[in-house]
Amino acid sequence: MKTRALLLFFSLVMGGLVSFFLLEQAPRTVSEKFNLPTRSNLMLLPGDLRWGASYIGFINVLAFAGSSLKKGYMSEEEGKKLYRSLEAITFYNPRYFDPYYVASALLTWEAGLYGEVLTLLERGLGYLKDPRIAFYTGFIYFYFLGEKEKGARYMELAAELGWEGALPILVASRLRYEEGKTELAIALLERQRKVARDDTVRRVLERRLRDLKTVLLVQRAIREFKNRFGRAPMGMEELVREGLVPPDLRDSKGGKFYITEEGEVRSERVFR
Repeated sequence: MKTRALLLFFSLVMGGLVSFFLLEQAPRTVSEKFNLPTRSNLMLLPGDLRWGASYIGFINVLAFAGSSLKKGYMSEEEGKKLYRSLEAITFYNPRYFDPYYVASALLTWEAGLYGEVLTLLERGLGYLKDPRIAFYTGFIYFYFLGEKEKGARYMELAAELGWEGALPILVASRLRYEEGKTELAIALLERQRKVARDDTVRRVLERRLRDLKTVLLVQRAIREFKNRFGRAPMGMEELVREGLVPPDLRDSKGGKFYITEEGEVRSERVFR
């Protein structure tokens, strides 16, 4: 009886070792070579260990991403696995900034997972109030999804949260201008100029303000011309001839202002 039990135990051990060896030698995909964190495996850890494990898991995520990109592209399956890992990390460690940056940089350009990344960034904004996260969110909305209104709102939020420099408010004002809301764009710049502490930033905002105020001047002149003559002007020359705008209006980079066939006010260098 004892001999039979020992033989059974020995068989089980040997079977386990053979199975383990075969699994180790089996070909694996690039994603299977990395121990990527998921919600389910992080949940198995005690609560006080999940926070630390998220940092270790993020190192594996970076290694996995680098290995995936070595071949020149990231497959849809790899992108989704990367998202699930970043989602798990930010779920248990939502104040860790780096996963939000990696999601914005990789899962948009490489995998096209715009909605998934926006979900992560909204979580990050809820915990961190970081202007960079607001900027990434706004960029995805206007650049990838073509939603200028939402893009402008998040760019404005990035400026409000303390972004160093003029970039977010310049982008927001441009998006408002593109939407035909020039007066709102001017108001945004005026407000930001008043609170700007850096002289260089203030000068940049003032240049864009002058450009937009010129745009508004021409837009109002076009409306006045239509009221007088019942038609749109053929070009800037007609507005100058009627005394509605001064001659040779130029933007801050020296480009001339002009009116497109659609009736939009553009300039050669700033508002092309």
